[in-house]
Amino acid sequence: MCPDLTNAKFNSAERIIRCRNKGLTEEQQMTLVGGLPVLAQAYAASMVQDVYEDNVTDPGRGKAISDYYNGCLQRGTPCARRKW
Repeated sequence: MCPDLTNAKFNSAERIIRCRNKGLTEEQQMTLVGGLPVLAQAYAASMVQDVYEDNVTDPGRGKAISDYYNGCLQRGTPCARRKW
C-alpha cells in the first residue's frame, strides 16, 4: 500500500501523514489499525482521525501527535481530542 507505513525511521503519526500525502485514504489506514495490539488500536485510530479531520499534511507535525498519543497509551488514559 504505502512503504512509509513500515518505515521505522518515522514515528507513527509521521507515517500516517506521509501515506495520506501519497493518496492513502482514511479508510485504508483504518484497516491497518486492526492489525495492531488491541490496547494500541484506539490510540492509532485517533491519530488517523486527527490527521484527516485536521487536514495535517506536514510530516513534521507527526512527532507532536505521536508523543501526545504515546503518552496517553503509556498512562493508560484516554486522550482528549486536540486540534492539530
